[in-house]
Amino acid sequence: MKLPAMRFKGFSWPKNPGKLQIETQRDLKEHTLPYAGSLMQDYGRKRRKVSGEGVFLGEEALASFQELSAFLEQGGSGLLILPELPAMTAALVKLELVGETTPNAVRYCFEFWEDLSASGEGARAGTGRSYRCKEGEDVWAIANRYRTQAEAVLAVNPQIQWPNFLREGEVVNLP
Repeated sequence: MKLPAMRFKGFSWPKNPGKLQIETQRDLKEHTLPYAGSLMQDYGRKRRKVSGEGVFLGEEALASFQELSAFLEQGGSGLLILPELPAMTAALVKLELVGETTPNAVRYCFEFWEDLSASGEGARAGTGRSYRCKEGEDVWAIANRYRTQAEAVLAVNPQIQWPNFLREGEVVNLP
């Protein structure tokens, strides 16, 4: 089975990273109570951190690294699509070259942080139009058909967790 490409903002990995790590944890605090032991308090889930490493190969290897590096310089959050996992809004916080670079092979590692402020904003208002998915379609195919960005489609469809795998008959609101 071929996994869909990892994507961030307008960048699509030509080859998915070889190593991917997702860190998720809860924010728990222990409070000591005089003469009564302790109390644990749960403050909710912390932001997820996604890190990994891979290799860009071929004549476009250095150009791919530079394109991804431009997103780091630009800053800001964007839609991060991971293979086989729900999409999240995240910011690229680290990108580095690893080892020696040749014109046809660039080893790199990266780190993204989930943007929790973006998840609670709610959806923007759509146009009132909708589209019923056909078998094998994804958010990018629908965005291309209606001459818009995948991020805009996802912004008015907060119910979509798997943008790479839409079900046949699923209704998608159009921006």
